[in-house]
Amino acid sequence: MSEKKRKHILSLLCCGLVISVCVSCVAGGGDNINEADTITVFGNFTDSIRVSEPETESERAIDAWYSLLEEKNGVKLDIESPPNANYSERLQIMLAGGQYPDMIAFPEPTDAIFISAVKKGKIISLNRYLEHAPNIMKYTLDASWDALKTVGDGNIYAIPRSTVMRADGYWVRKDWLERVGLSIPEDGVVSLSEFTEILKRFTENDPDGNGENDTYGLGYYLNDEGYLEPPVSFPFGLLGWQEHSGGYAYMDEKYCREHHSYEKALAYSAELFKNGYLDPSCFTVKPAAAVNNFYTGKIGVMSGFSLHTSSALNTMKYYNPEADITYITAIRDEAGETKGTMEGNGIYWAWGISSSAEKPEKIVGMLDWILSDEGWETSKRGLEGYNYTVNEYGEKEPVRTDDGRRVSVSTGTMFLRRADDTEIYMMPSETGETTPPQSLCENWLKRCMDNFVPGLDAGYTPSVITERKFAEANKELALTIAKIISGELPVSAYSSRLDDWYAAGGSEYVEDMNRHIAEKEN
Repeated sequence: MSEKKRKHILSLLCCGLVISVCVSCVAGGGDNINEADTITVFGNFTDSIRVSEPETESERAIDAWYSLLEEKNGVKLDIESPPNANYSERLQIMLAGGQYPDMIAFPEPTDAIFISAVKKGKIISLNRYLEHAPNIMKYTLDASWDALKTVGDGNIYAIPRSTVMRADGYWVRKDWLERVGLSIPEDGVVSLSEFTEILKRFTENDPDGNGENDTYGLGYYLNDEGYLEPPVSFPFGLLGWQEHSGGYAYMDEKYCREHHSYEKALAYSAELFKNGYLDPSCFTVKPAAAVNNFYTGKIGVMSGFSLHTSSALNTMKYYNPEADITYITAIRDEAGETKGTMEGNGIYWAWGISSSAEKPEKIVGMLDWILSDEGWETSKRGLEGYNYTVNEYGEKEPVRTDDGRRVSVSTGTMFLRRADDTEIYMMPSETGETTPPQSLCENWLKRCMDNFVPGLDAGYTPSVITERKFAEANKELALTIAKIISGELPVSAYSSRLDDWYAAGGSEYVEDMNRHIAEKEN
């Protein structure tokens, strides 16, 4: 975050508020605290659950980190950690019960559960506490703060756990490339025609060598709403909400009736499907199933996070020990540029503080300490004697479990993460070596981060989406997109369906988004 932007946000936090919080109490650190305060926590800590009597190396490391956190901040944590499978359900039940823990983790601060909790006064404004949380302010993305002004009153209602914003590329079967006589440049950048040629040969040239016509070039899947979007979007300029030359100052090209960039992406997608290069299961499968098709050798190209490449390869080798993998960092657009984006606002869970909390400043101070130099170092690398030892040469050597695995370092990062620190994704593997090499995966990530263009909407959703007529128009638009990609409808059908979408509330949607972005940008 730039210093100018940070000061601007801080000035907004202070506006109209009487600051009555003692800085020494908020800043974390146990020197000014005589006794520990119990903080009740509701969050997802599946990989970092603290047990009452730790026995294994991992359990002792987790307990040691929590003990350090409590000692430094004069607190005692009482954590409830529902499993992933029913977290949202348990969250809703807890909020409906009237008895709230002090701090609550919300998966998505723009969804109905969080917004309802804010509007009903169950989650409090954090403005005056954040004024005295320098580390949280320093290491959180600008876009995240905009998304957390949930009810339009200028107040911030949660502290985000950040993620690295980047424009993800594609995993590619390297062994298949070699069989069909192709390769990818060291920087991972290809043209659209080169990308298409890879898909063509992966489909037509028997890349798995089994003599069967049973492979597809590209895999894809339905989005969170159960709809299909064009599987290749960035080289067509589909970058979410951006500045626009036309009737509106800002526009998502999906809704633009002037530039036709979205129709170009649809035409390309339809051509891929017509030629058999696109896995037809994309019309019905969710992400996990699509990725499994990649792992098992049904498809040769799949969108994925660059730093998960090594783990993806390990899974692939379970099915085929000869499998290998490389990465496409970007597909150049018509101007030769490599741009991409990422949905959302850089928030991967966020902490709300409930109206039941007696000392909100204590909670904010504790979270701020996690992002301090001292707290972040222990969160990222663990503790000496528990996660690592230092040898005679001053080198850190990992502590290992009985089966030879490294003792996990993840407890602190389950609370918060620095938005600008990618090292948490780059920790050494179990053996200290990876395939592809860790350094290569790091270079791929850096290129994906360089290609990233932030969307201007910051996760904002216009209220018109709750209206039935607009919801039905959205569904019809999505069905039209799927029918165009499958060849059931011509690309020209999109324009008329988009006109219907505007008539059913799309105009209000676009105008509200323009108002929101203009207020945020100015």
